[in-house]
Amino acid sequence: MVWQRTIVALGLFAVSMCASTLAAQFVVFPKADQLASPDGRFLVRNTDREASQAEINGTFHSLWLIESATGRARKLCNYVGVAAVAWSENDSLIVTEYVGKRTSRALVFSAAASADPLMLDESIDTARAGRSAPSSSWE
Repeated sequence: MVWQRTIVALGLFAVSMCASTLAAQFVVFPKADQLASPDGRFLVRNTDREASQAEINGTFHSLWLIESATGRARKLCNYVGVAAVAWSENDSLIVTEYVGKRTSRALVFSAAASADPLMLDESIDTARAGRSAPSSSWE
């Protein structure tokens, strides 16, 4: 139990250090339409979808990662409300979804790999039970 908390604490510390050095580079979606990677190889785009009356009220948004050279795209995540997005220097993408005044979810995506994102607010026990963020795949 102690080692699990230590691992989570180290992960949050690493992200906070990265976020503090990149704080000026965070872009807020859906206010922004897109965000290019520092090297120009990738682009993050926002798309909107109006919800039907049978669904939760509001507009649903999606973040997509687009490979500039090929135009291939993969869906990173859906969100309602606001998402802050920043690039790290190693082609990782940090996405913080704000779902309420006191509720957020932080995800770290690899731009180069289609692996599942690292969800920083999920406990290790839940992750072992097979509950994780939706997988991303190129289209």
